[in-house]
Amino acid sequence: MLWSTAVLLGVELDVSFYIFVFSATLFTYNIQRLYKAADFISDSVLYRHRWIWENRKTLWLLTYLSGISTIICLFLVPFHFLVWVFPAGIISALYFIPFYRSGNKWKRLRDVPLLKIVLVSFVWAWVTVFCMAQILVKPHEAWVPVFIFQFFFCFAVTVPFDIRDAEFDYAEGTKTFVSIWGVNKAKCLSTVCFIFSLLGLYFSGLPLLSFWVVTLFFVFGCVSVWFASPKRHELYYGFWLDGLFILQGPVMFSAVCIWTI
Repeated sequence: MLWSTAVLLGVELDVSFYIFVFSATLFTYNIQRLYKAADFISDSVLYRHRWIWENRKTLWLLTYLSGISTIICLFLVPFHFLVWVFPAGIISALYFIPFYRSGNKWKRLRDVPLLKIVLVSFVWAWVTVFCMAQILVKPHEAWVPVFIFQFFFCFAVTVPFDIRDAEFDYAEGTKTFVSIWGVNKAKCLSTVCFIFSLLGLYFSGLPLLSFWVVTLFFVFGCVSVWFASPKRHELYYGFWLDGLFILQGPVMFSAVCIWTI
């Protein structure tokens, strides 16, 4: 995703940015799963929760290593980049750490109705687009379309995870787009988000041929979303749909290379 931003903004980023974002992501996602894991996954019937519990020692090792890597990168990336990233770090922490009381239970940001996907999409677009645009001193007309593209792409791909988590969210009392609208309407929402993402990409200045190449990738992603269901294997989400985020950079780079041939 950071690579996509670099391609669309026409810049080359220092490798330290990629290592920092990768390490911070690995640390954040693992610590969210392992924080007070005994309270909610030790006796869970969900496949991914059982897997996390059974492999928690290895995951803790990865968490420590990625945390150390992130700390080292703090001294390699520009300080003003860290200043802009800081709000995303606060949101990511409060996403899984209870900090306000509602009734007899402490709540996290992810417990706020309909906020979960919005926060995930915002943080990703903020880190991979907005923060980079600020340190590169890019004008609004250059980075806003890219921000729109990234935000709605993340939103579109993340919606199916509410389908996967429907049973767990229901048990936790978390209201999501799926629990309120149902599976099919949630998939329609995802499709609309793909369209908005494409509109942002269209106004980003991407050459028309490259745009159509990326559009095929979006169609592939949209079809994948419509095949999502609560009965799908965990790998359909953790490998196939999550893989769309990883493929985004190579696809964008390849699309631009086709234009230059």
